[in-house]
Amino acid sequence: MIKKDSCIAYKGLKYTIEWYFDKKSKSQVLEYYSALTPLERRKVLMLFKRMGEFGKINDKTKFRNEGDKLPKNEKTKAINYRIDYSFRTEKEIYYGK
Repeated sequence: MIKKDSCIAYKGLKYTIEWYFDKKSKSQVLEYYSALTPLERRKVLMLFKRMGEFGKINDKTKFRNEGDKLPKNEKTKAINYRIDYSFRTEKEIYYGK
């Protein structure tokens, strides 16, 4: 089971940013983040901080809608992960005791 503390990437005034873990306790996004260079990780954390503290990012170049440039299977995976996360947190089965 996943412990809630290990999911938190950044806790801000407006939002808490969490890493997503699948049912097998694997986090592709955390693995991707871990493989980034120190400078790239710092940039990601600065974005997390801005989102967590202020609730949104005004600089549209940081997050943009990829639309048709995003492969359909990747978009489908992301949507399924969001549904899975929402379902498991609603049912209170996402985090370990």
